[in-house]
Amino acid sequence: MSLAGLASKGVSCNAPGLSLHLIALLYSYYEAYNMIRRITGVGKGQGPIVVIHEGFRGIAAFNGFMPGADRLAIDREHLPGCSLFTSD
Repeated sequence: MSLAGLASKGVSCNAPGLSLHLIALLYSYYEAYNMIRRITGVGKGQGPIVVIHEGFRGIAAFNGFMPGADRLAIDREHLPGCSLFTSD
């Protein structure tokens, strides 16, 4: 199946990472980022910082994702005491 076939429909600010295949999650973030940058521009003073959620997969899952991206941040939500999630 192609990467496009794995992508979820629509854009979510905080995609439900546990229910999405990692490739689909990354693809949806990539598409949302590019859409925002096409509208707001690239470079200092152009548009917002785009923040994506790590999908409870840990920061390591995003190593090498979108190198050179302009104003891209990853949010990590740590839920102590919850055995469903692992900490980095």
